[in-house]
Amino acid sequence: MLPVRLLGEVARTVERIAGRTWGTAPAWIVMGLTAWLLARAAGLGGDANWDLRNYHIYNAFALLHGRAAVDLAPAQIQTFHVPTLDLPYYLLSSHIHHVWLLNIILALPHCLAVALAFLVTVRILGTRDLAGLTLALCATLIGATGAAMLPTLATSLSDAWPVSCVLAALLLLAGTKRWTARRLLLAGLLCGAAAGLKLTTAYAGVAACAAVMLTGGGTLGSRTCRGAVFAAGMTLGAGVLAGWWWWRLYATTGNPLFPYYNAIFHSALVAPKNIQDLRFFPRTRLQWFVYPFFWARYRFAGASELAVRDPRLAMAMLAMPVLAWGALRRRDRAIRMLLAFMTISYLVWLREFAVFRYASVLELLSGTMLAASLLPWIAAVRGRALAAFGLALLLGALQMVTVYPDWGHTSAEAPSVTIGPPALPQGSLVLLLDWSAMAYLAAFIDPPVRFVGANNTLVQLTRAGTLQSAVQQAIDDQRGPIWGLETPSEAPGMADATLIFYNLRRGLCTKVISNLDNNAIHLCRLTKTP
Repeated sequence: MLPVRLLGEVARTVERIAGRTWGTAPAWIVMGLTAWLLARAAGLGGDANWDLRNYHIYNAFALLHGRAAVDLAPAQIQTFHVPTLDLPYYLLSSHIHHVWLLNIILALPHCLAVALAFLVTVRILGTRDLAGLTLALCATLIGATGAAMLPTLATSLSDAWPVSCVLAALLLLAGTKRWTARRLLLAGLLCGAAAGLKLTTAYAGVAACAAVMLTGGGTLGSRTCRGAVFAAGMTLGAGVLAGWWWWRLYATTGNPLFPYYNAIFHSALVAPKNIQDLRFFPRTRLQWFVYPFFWARYRFAGASELAVRDPRLAMAMLAMPVLAWGALRRRDRAIRMLLAFMTISYLVWLREFAVFRYASVLELLSGTMLAASLLPWIAAVRGRALAAFGLALLLGALQMVTVYPDWGHTSAEAPSVTIGPPALPQGSLVLLLDWSAMAYLAAFIDPPVRFVGANNTLVQLTRAGTLQSAVQQAIDDQRGPIWGLETPSEAPGMADATLIFYNLRRGLCTKVISNLDNNAIHLCRLTKTP
């Protein structure tokens, strides 16, 4: 017990020396976390992830240059995603060619998300002494070094913006003993803004609304009123940021969330069924109950396009019953809110997406769950210091076992984007012949030419709907040159099937020079088969 007593004595001594100046410690910790993330971002290569090449560049380009009325689904399903978050990367990368500087700017939202996670953790733990802040820091670092969100640092994936909105809402809810209508409305606005920026974070808003109703006490009427105010804020927040886009989709396609939920909205452009990527859902009954444990020990690609290993969500699941027991004993509303939020978030995420990267909010708060579950046993300074030491050891162990996905990077020394755009005659028609990520090239061809997705995740050769018919019509009406883009290494044989279906044949092919995909795309002259 001597080391434990010594640790506690050291903690108390440092607190006495720090005195009143320790009140500024959270700000210094936030600055330290920011410096760590910015330094890490500066050393990364340029972003070259699949989504960037498929739709992050294209959607911003299409919005700013009015391409929606010209092109036909070149970025596949993602052509119709809300483009708000794509604009910053597109505009910044167009003017900043130094990778390190671009990465530092792109990393700022990530810094905000981690800082908010730390402040939420401090509020949840309810202590601001040296030992408590150290415990909160270690808990935050456990979540911040996870395999879901850390690999997205300084990329166009932009997960940090909606995650920051959700965490800011939780900070509002955890920071007071009384939830006023104004506070609930603002928290709802933030969660709605997250959903408006990225629909895949809507599960967190649903969970936060449910947590507000379940953990605030009061009568059924008062709980319902709280939920209604929060939901009104969510609706307003989502409407402000994405309503313009949803209305535009409704006016042009008949479905405000096109192409999703088309079994409800029945847009004639595609088949009347809901589009859902089933690749990432649990495959067995056991996986439905303990899914995070499958990527806790082994490299697992079931919930992600790339293999990952990360025990953080599994440990958070193990902490849930302990936290529930502690919440019943302490009757702490902030703890109960955290437990309800994490539990419902996980269940809705699993039911709607089950994509590992979309669980970034849960991952960032996984260390908070672990720290909060220890609260009944760490009331004294010595207990908090010992818990912080234990989480620091756990953080080191996690770093040794975590397997991070690499979403794709270019060289850190070269310019962020280096493209040798093909010179195409004005009036050309470019067909994207497979489902590889190629739509970004539209932003670099001058003069602009028409880009048409001929066979991808949305326009399929056997899928019903007028969108596929529009592609056929575009080919039939084309009187100028026709070109085809394909990536044989990513989708072997798919372009051949596309050409046969549309009665086209290849001519001369060349490689497109691009540092975003190592010159993998082929450009071929096409002619119609008599």
